[in-house]
Amino acid sequence: GETKKLVSTKKAMEKIFLGDNSTKKTTKIEKNIQKKNTVAKVQTSDKKFNHLQKNESKKIDFTKAIKKTDSIFSTSDLKKRWSIAPTFAVLSSNSFSKSSPINQNLSSSTRGQNSVSYGVQVNYKLNSKWTIQSGIHVLETRFRNNNVVIGVITNSVNSNIIFNNQNSKVLENNAIANNTDLVSNSFARLNTLSGDLSQNYGYIEIPVEIKYSFYNTKKFNTEIVGGFSSLFLTQNKIDISSQFISTSGLANNLNALNFSGNLGLDFNYLINNHWSFNLNPMFKAQLNTFSQRSNGFRPFNVGIYTGLKYRF
Repeated sequence: GETKKLVSTKKAMEKIFLGDNSTKKTTKIEKNIQKKNTVAKVQTSDKKFNHLQKNESKKIDFTKAIKKTDSIFSTSDLKKRWSIAPTFAVLSSNSFSKSSPINQNLSSSTRGQNSVSYGVQVNYKLNSKWTIQSGIHVLETRFRNNNVVIGVITNSVNSNIIFNNQNSKVLENNAIANNTDLVSNSFARLNTLSGDLSQNYGYIEIPVEIKYSFYNTKKFNTEIVGGFSSLFLTQNKIDISSQFISTSGLANNLNALNFSGNLGLDFNYLINNHWSFNLNPMFKAQLNTFSQRSNGFRPFNVGIYTGLKYRF
C-alpha cells in the first residue's frame, strides 16, 4: 500500500513538472514568434519609410531637374515677356506682273532690284504660344528698265513722270548740247535714243504682326508670322540716263500711305537667358502703292531679316 502511494505521488510530480516545462517551452516559443513578428513588422515599416523617403527625394530631385532644364520658351519663363531686336535685311523687289507703273510701253523691260531694310523690332509675349510684334523700319523698293527708248518715255501722254525742270524738252536740249550731229533733227533722234530708267521708292514701315510658336526646344524656337504694315512714303525718285543725256524726276501716281500684307517664319537660336539670334524670312505684298494708271503693276518684297534679340 505504501509503495503504491509513492508511485502515484511520483507520477503526479512528473506530470506537474512536465506540464510546467511544456508551458514554459510554449511560452518561450510564443514569445519568440511575437519577437519575430515585431522585428518583421519593424523591418517592413522601416522599408516602407525608406521607400517613401526615396520617393520623396526623387520627387524633389525631379522638380529641381525641371527647373534646371526648363526652356526659355516654357510657361515658367513668361516673366520675360518683352524683347527688342535691331534688324537688317537684304530685300529683293519684284512684281506679280511684268507691267510698268511709269509707262505701259515699258511693261516688258521692268525688272526688280535688290535693296536694304533696317530698323528695330519689339515683341510682347502673350503666352507660351502667341506673341505680338511691331517696330519701325526704313526700306527701299527698286525697279529698273534697261535699254529703253528715251522718246517713248518723255513724249508719251500716259507717262507718270514729272521731271525736275517741269519740262521734258530739257532732254532734247541736253541731247543737242552733247552731240552737235543731233541739231538738224533732234526730235527724231530723241525718239531713237536708248537709255536706262531706274525707280526708287522709299518708305518708313510700321508693322503690326502676330506670331505663333509651333516648334520649341531648349535652344531653338520656330514661329509663323502674319500681319500687315503701314508704309509712309519718304523717297520718290526716277532717274533716266544714256550716253548723251541724264535727268531725274518723280512718279506722280504714288500714294503717300501704302499698306502691305506680311507672311513669314521666325527662327530663334538661344545664346543665353537674355540673348538670342534671330533669322526671319518674310514675304511682303504691297496693296495700294499707286493712285492712278499703274498698268496693273503690283510690287512685293522678299527679304531675310537678321538681328540679335534681347529679352527682358
